[in-house]
Amino acid sequence: MAEEEAKVQDDFEEMKGIRQMFDPNWKESFKICVDEYIKQHLKRAESVSEMTYKNEEAKRIALHSIRHLVAGADQEWELAQQPEHATRCAKIDGALIWQGRGYIILTRFQSPS
Repeated sequence: MAEEEAKVQDDFEEMKGIRQMFDPNWKESFKICVDEYIKQHLKRAESVSEMTYKNEEAKRIALHSIRHLVAGADQEWELAQQPEHATRCAKIDGALIWQGRGYIILTRFQSPS
């Protein structure tokens, strides 16, 4: 599972880089690609859910893998919306779903004094 996630993460990174170089509306085209990827995997999850397994653990593992791939793809889109420094911090902290932790940008609220 980790190998597949690493490959997909690299693919998204490459896709984003190419779009940033050649497409002034790269975020829109990147979102379309992310959405298509997610749709494809949700269809796959529906198929897995409908299949009969001799071992329910295998089904659970297959669905868990799909959840990670969808969450990671969704996170790639979320990171594309953040300023570059937030993206770099998430990568430095290893806080990406692809690395198993899930990323959160903390918001600090300043109370009126």
